[in-house]
Amino acid sequence: GYMGLYTGGVPTFIGTTIGYGFRFMTYDVTVAYMQSDYGWSRVGASIVGGGLAGMVTWLSHYPMDLVGSKMMADVVLNSERGEKGMMHY
Repeated sequence: GYMGLYTGGVPTFIGTTIGYGFRFMTYDVTVAYMQSDYGWSRVGASIVGGGLAGMVTWLSHYPMDLVGSKMMADVVLNSERGEKGMMHY
């Protein structure tokens, strides 16, 4: 039914929130650190900070994204597990 449209939404929302929190924190800390301690230019520090922030985002987001994706696939494929919630996975 209509509730099937929202299956996997909670872990996706939680993972995205955590991932983007880590992204912004990592970027800000890395850019400030590279500029103050190493004297890097804003451009160089931004490139390094952006690269690290992207990696940290996916490292922190991936586990919850996997849970959400498995929940969505279960609904579509009509598996035996059915809709048991995110704590089942």
